[in-house]
Amino acid sequence: MKNLIILIIVVLGVCVPVIAQDEIKMETHFDFYSQYVWRGQSVVDEPVFQPSISALYKNLTFSAWGNLETTKVNDKEWKFTEADFTIDYSNYFSKEMPKIGYSFGLINYDFPNTDFDNTTELYAGINIEMFLNPYIKIFRDIDEVDGTYVSVGISETLWLGLEGAAILGWGDRGYNDSYWGSNNSKANDLVLSISRPIEYKGMKLVPSLSYIRLMDKDLGSIGNDGNDTVVLGFSLVKKF
Repeated sequence: MKNLIILIIVVLGVCVPVIAQDEIKMETHFDFYSQYVWRGQSVVDEPVFQPSISALYKNLTFSAWGNLETTKVNDKEWKFTEADFTIDYSNYFSKEMPKIGYSFGLINYDFPNTDFDNTTELYAGINIEMFLNPYIKIFRDIDEVDGTYVSVGISETLWLGLEGAAILGWGDRGYNDSYWGSNNSKANDLVLSISRPIEYKGMKLVPSLSYIRLMDKDLGSIGNDGNDTVVLGFSLVKKF
């Protein structure tokens, strides 16, 4: 957390004089999910509320996200058990078709009301705006976890406004040892999702359905549902 605070102070010290003369865009999300599964791990087996807010200035984004437990399943009813803070820079290598973009940034994971240690990841990714919109993003923990996680995905608009996505996650030996107790590099999780954004009076409602599967039985299970589970979600998005 200390490193993140220092970074925020440096970024603000450099950018605020310029930003004050330009436009900052804000975006809020109010997300509800039937359970909280992160990279194949069952964090909360019952419904959660996950609000977030982002400030966007040109190619730079700062965001704060939280996980609020809504039941007594972990004896944390109506308490935040995770707060993530992200600084991201995104741009294009080429604006010609197909557009090839890149991003890099930092995520600090804070776990209030729990016994978990805070940690920090650096990440970098590349995406291509073309059919299936493929991307790859690499996350490297520089704090509590000596490991790397890689996310590879595709997404596409289908029919009747439906949006589909598929994401495959892979962890190296250090990552899997820290999070799963498995001393091997392997494909960890597969996520197949479908959503339908609905625009209404400057707001957007996004119902979604996700199928999540662990790719290796040695990693354990997702909650009480074995190696796969289904998560239902509703997101309310507002831009300012």
